[in-house]
Amino acid sequence: MVKELQNKVLYGDSGALTADNDKPFPATGATACGGGNPTGARSGASLAGDLVCLCAKTGGNGNECTGKNVGTIAYTAAAAAKTAYEQLLPLCPKAKGTKFNSASAAAARAGFITALKENGKGSQADANILGAEDSKQCNGGAQGLCVYYKDTPEDGHTPIPWLEALEAAERKVEEAKTNALANGQIYSAVVNLKHTALSAYLRAISGDAPWPLDSAQAAKPSGSQAEKCNKLKTKKDCEEKGCQWKGTDNKTGTCEADETKVTTQTNTAGTGEGASGATTEKCKGKEQKDCKDGCKWEGTECKDSSFLLNKHFALSVVSAVFVTLLF
Repeated sequence: MVKELQNKVLYGDSGALTADNDKPFPATGATACGGGNPTGARSGASLAGDLVCLCAKTGGNGNECTGKNVGTIAYTAAAAAKTAYEQLLPLCPKAKGTKFNSASAAAARAGFITALKENGKGSQADANILGAEDSKQCNGGAQGLCVYYKDTPEDGHTPIPWLEALEAAERKVEEAKTNALANGQIYSAVVNLKHTALSAYLRAISGDAPWPLDSAQAAKPSGSQAEKCNKLKTKKDCEEKGCQWKGTDNKTGTCEADETKVTTQTNTAGTGEGASGATTEKCKGKEQKDCKDGCKWEGTECKDSSFLLNKHFALSVVSAVFVTLLF
């Protein structure tokens, strides 16, 4: 996009050096250079066309433009203007090692606006005229060596098409810099996410413990276990179910969950059994119909559901990374 705008600066809407249309070089000198009234003219259509207008004059020899005799240059037609441009271009000073960037483009625009206004000739006091002639008549022929642009409106924006294209190219370069910075930040975030996902995945397939519970929370008996114990009314039934009897005899007292046993079970569930990991003692060997209460049937055996949950979580994170990278 920036290159397209650069070509538009040089050659107008066609974006190419040609005489086959009137984009780089309008058909007549008066149209290209502004004539006596730039309102209906196309001065500023291209930088190439303006260069010819600045150096073209019937009977001239080009000294005023280049400081060197380049023969007679006159803007008589589009083809003649193209030939004149190709003759003049090698005589323009070149800035070696300079690459296009927003700062250099802004400096060039500012320099042009300054030159447009500081010549000091009477005709330029209230008009946008660039060149050596003190005249409000620019046609690349008898009244040559100048470009007569449209007046600047109240908003202060100089109405020159190639200058507007140059400013647009500046903005595109700045946008590209901003986008490159944002893309770099996104890339860093994706790399960090990838590392996190990979760590979680490796943790899961190696059978390491799931993300740990808070120790205070882990020590509390589960609601279902406490409810089961509370329903038991005799010491015998209470102790047979692994609960703790608090009372004076077999029937006088309450049955409560044994917190020491709950803690042990919680810690055991978080330990895992290795990469083949698939089972713990509480699940191992159970038939499919009995595979419940913290266990889950997978394939041909009963496995610890806490391990499976951790593994599925890791895989979901990995999947999220691929979505980020691919879409």
